[in-house]
Amino acid sequence: MHLFKFVKDNGNILCLERQKWDSDFFSRESYNLNIDKSIITQEPNNEESLSKVLTKSFIYTKIDSNINVKVLDILYKYSFRYIDTEMILRFFNSKVTLEQGPFTIKDIQVNKNLPYKMLGSTFLYSRFHSDAHISNKKADELWILYLKNFLPTERNKMFIAYDEGQVVGVMLINISAQREATLFYVAVIPSHQRRGVGRLLINHVLFFLQTQGIGIIRTETQAKNINALNFYLRSGFRIIDKSLIVLHRWK
Repeated sequence: MHLFKFVKDNGNILCLERQKWDSDFFSRESYNLNIDKSIITQEPNNEESLSKVLTKSFIYTKIDSNINVKVLDILYKYSFRYIDTEMILRFFNSKVTLEQGPFTIKDIQVNKNLPYKMLGSTFLYSRFHSDAHISNKKADELWILYLKNFLPTERNKMFIAYDEGQVVGVMLINISAQREATLFYVAVIPSHQRRGVGRLLINHVLFFLQTQGIGIIRTETQAKNINALNFYLRSGFRIIDKSLIVLHRWK
């Protein structure tokens, strides 16, 4: 269940969607500013008008980079700050051929006994690592805990790469009700990076999705993560959907 808070100021209406997981993790009320449900057209009456309603809070939002620049100016006056730019990529190859390699790829139904710390500590460029309010250790903890709590279902898939029984990589997939897939949380343990684990993982995932009749497959990564961008481009993705500006606000 989503809990919404609407903050009104001088004709602006900010729709804040409470994030329970983030609130628990950061020990402060955390919200996503839902741009689609907000009205942001006027200069703030007071730069701290949000603080009058929300104390000790964390708010984030992701905005289409083509949005009216005035919206960004207004949010900046509400103490939002730029954190990152995310690129949304879409898969374009028409047919995937299943590859074989030295690693075994499995679609698992039970999430247990994985090297959570090694896998969750591989994200160097996430928006949380880019935020000066969050230490790298805390950002790592977030991704470790996220993976540990991930529950595989028919719509939330977990693919694991094994090297002679040892877990060496993971990839998570969300399949929407509209039968569109999003690939996220791609991680390979340090000892097996640059050995083809990621390439084999994504090949098996794409093959699986195509066998399920899913034609729209997307992923996203940070614009500054050049290695990840090249990895997805080599795998048949293209930067065509959009880019998102990520803003955070701490008070």
